[in-house]
Amino acid sequence: MAANATRGFRRRLLAAVAIGALASAVMVHAASALMYYRMTLIRLTAIDQQAVREGAAWLREDPPRAIRTAQLYALDHGIAAGEIGFIRTAPDGSSLGMGLNRKIPAYIAVLALGLPGRIVKVTAWAPWRDNQSPNSPDSHSLRVAKR
Repeated sequence: MAANATRGFRRRLLAAVAIGALASAVMVHAASALMYYRMTLIRLTAIDQQAVREGAAWLREDPPRAIRTAQLYALDHGIAAGEIGFIRTAPDGSSLGMGLNRKIPAYIAVLALGLPGRIVKVTAWAPWRDNQSPNSPDSHSLRVAKR
C-alpha cells in the first residue's frame, strides 16, 4: 500500500511541475513576443522616417525621383517590397509619405498574449521646404503615425 501511495504522490508532483513549467513557458513567450513587436515598431519607424526624409529632398525638382529614393532607401535597409504599403506625394506636392506593414511571424504570434496586433504598421510624412536642397535631407520635420 505504501508503494501505491508514493507512486500517486510522484504522479501528482510531476503533473504540478509540468503545469508550472508550461505556464512559465507561455508567460516568457508572451513577454518576448511583445518585446519583438516593440523592437519591430521602433525599427520600422526609424527606417520609414529616414526614407521619406531622403525622398522629400527631391520633391520640387523631380517627384518620381523622390518616390524612388524613398523606396530604394527602405529596400536597402531591410524592408521587403511587399511590406511597403504606399509611397505617395501629397495632392499639392508639398510632402512625401510612406507606409510600412510587417506581419509578426506565426511562430512568435502563437500563444502571444497582449500583442497590440499581428501586423506592425507605421506611416511617416516629410514636407519639402524652400530652404533645403537634395543634399540636406536633415532639414525636414516629420509627422509619424503608428497604427
